[in-house]
Order: sequence, then structure tokens, then C-alpha cells
Amino acid sequence: MTHDFDLTRLVQIQEVMGVEMSELIGGMLDSIGAALEQTEAAIGSGDLESAARAAHACRNDALMLGATQLLAALEALEQAARSGHRGHADQALVSLRTIWPATRTQLTKIALDS
Repeated sequence: MTHDFDLTRLVQIQEVMGVEMSELIGGMLDSIGAALEQTEAAIGSGDLESAARAAHACRNDALMLGATQLLAALEALEQAARSGHRGHADQALVSLRTIWPATRTQLTKIALDS
């Protein structure tokens, strides 16, 4: 699976903050990873409201990373969880589980190449 990234916002943030791109991407990937674990645990326990909040929490980092597919998957998961339908949330989580590893790998490569 190939992902296209729009790193425009990330470059702007990096310039304003004066931090290394690898540090900035690494921090955001850690934050997203933790929020995704919370999302998965919340869905597993049937707490869809917490799952929606956790998915929402990672959306900003996905936006800043220019990770459009990840952002779309997070939005779908948040909407599914807010709808209160466990089955829809489970389906959205399956999609997110497919997108996240490839996104993380490619962004890690971008961070290492910067």
C-alpha cells in the first residue's frame, strides 16, 4: 500500500519550532500509537465514547503529518464510535489497523531521511 503525504504543515511547524524533523515525526508517531492503543482497548471493552475521544485525539497529529489516509480512517472510526454501533466501530478499526503500520513505516523512513 502506497501512501502520499502532504508534509507542508509539518515543514512549517518544524521551521517555527526549530526542531529536527525526525524528532517532530517521532513524537507525533508515538502520540498516535498510544492513542490508537487506547482506541482499540476502548472498542474492545465496548466503551465507544472513549474510543471516539481517543480517535479524535490523534486526528490533529495525522493532519499535521499530512497522512491523509490515516486521517480519513481516524475520522471514520470516530464517526462510527460516536454512532454507538459496535459493528461499525469494529469495521473502522480493521481499516485503521491496515493503514497504520504502513503509514508509520513510511513516516519513519521520511524522518530518517531528513
